[in-house]
Amino acid sequence: MDRTKTISIAVVAVIVVVAAAAAVVYTNSDDGYKYDTSKGWYSWDPIAMETKTAYFSITPLLITAAEGMYEEIYDDTIDYSEYTLSDVPEDFLSYDSLVVTSDQDTVTIKSTIRESTDANGSKVIETVVAKNPDNLLTTSGYSAVLHALLEMRYGSDEADSMLWDYVYALDKSSWTTASMSDLYGLTIPGDVISVASTYDLIGNLESYVDYVSDATSNGETFLMLASGSLKSNASELGPFFDVLDSADSQASAVFFFSNDLSDVLAAFEVVGAIYGLEDEAQDYIDNFRLHMYAINQESKAQDRGYKVYLESNSGTAAGNGTITSDVFEMLCLENINKTDQWQTVSEEVVIDEQPEVIIFYDTNTKSWDERMRVGVTLT
Repeated sequence: MDRTKTISIAVVAVIVVVAAAAAVVYTNSDDGYKYDTSKGWYSWDPIAMETKTAYFSITPLLITAAEGMYEEIYDDTIDYSEYTLSDVPEDFLSYDSLVVTSDQDTVTIKSTIRESTDANGSKVIETVVAKNPDNLLTTSGYSAVLHALLEMRYGSDEADSMLWDYVYALDKSSWTTASMSDLYGLTIPGDVISVASTYDLIGNLESYVDYVSDATSNGETFLMLASGSLKSNASELGPFFDVLDSADSQASAVFFFSNDLSDVLAAFEVVGAIYGLEDEAQDYIDNFRLHMYAINQESKAQDRGYKVYLESNSGTAAGNGTITSDVFEMLCLENINKTDQWQTVSEEVVIDEQPEVIIFYDTNTKSWDERMRVGVTLT
């Protein structure tokens, strides 16, 4: 059976040809399992699949990712009509609200930024944001959330137009690895600015001076929405906040530090609060919880005790305190990476653990044989 799969908007099978190589066989003394270097990680016949990096962030596509993985791993589909919101326990994907206060003109948000190189620690900064800001600088995921909420209230055509009335600039990845067109079917207008990475604000500070200055030059309000896992820690971002403070009109930045699915829901609520779409945000959150609950319940019914390993393009593996690992838990998969965040897991550990599910990103440029260590001799 072909157990190599690809998860994307449409699921595409990937055919893997195992390279011929001189076999070197190692035996695991605990269970007599034999590892054949000519087969690499194919030795234990895992399900090998691809997914997209953009799926595991604050995005409407999280359900797409979890559902696609469920269908490929368990070879089944989910009938969501069997579940209602009343079935979902109150504490399932509960979250702490980041909205502090809200009035007619402004909303105060708990913005969270990495406090140190320990990605699990964050600093909370209460930030006042103008409601319905004129110019939004953000990433594809946050803009897609806004589009989804606008669509719920106004319909598809009007949401398409309104989104680009708000969006002034997008992270450059919105045209490539997190493509608005490929992921969300949205075409970015020519006047939307492609900005230097929202990850490195200090390294690109001069560019952000220009972005904020241009966006507020006519007295328009400005908002930046981005991840709180930045290259610079919170204590190093003073120069960036100085840029916001010196703008000609109100300019704010809200950062979401997301370690799990509950953080994602809190971010959905924030987007709704900023744009006066609170009811739509709540309906969106309810629908998200309902779908994730159904996926989780169906996974429990299918639970086969599978272990999982996801390797990034840089060779690190998703660990505890990541949205990715949270999705694994929803799917009743045991993550073999027990460390926090993204760490390198040795090949020996992968071989010893023999994960039944191995996942790579679809932007990985290595061949499948290279990814699966075919012909690689252990040192």
